[in-house]
Amino acid sequence: MEIMFYELYKDCIKEESQKNIIKSKFKDNAIHISLIKYY
Repeated sequence: MEIMFYELYKDCIKEESQKNIIKSKFKDNAIHISLIKYY
């Protein structure tokens, strides 16, 4: 039950805030790039 609800909730978030998701992906990429620089 909880997993199904979580999936539906995720879908709602995707529909409502794709721009925010894109921003968070960009932030994640920036973090990965900075980690690569350190290693």
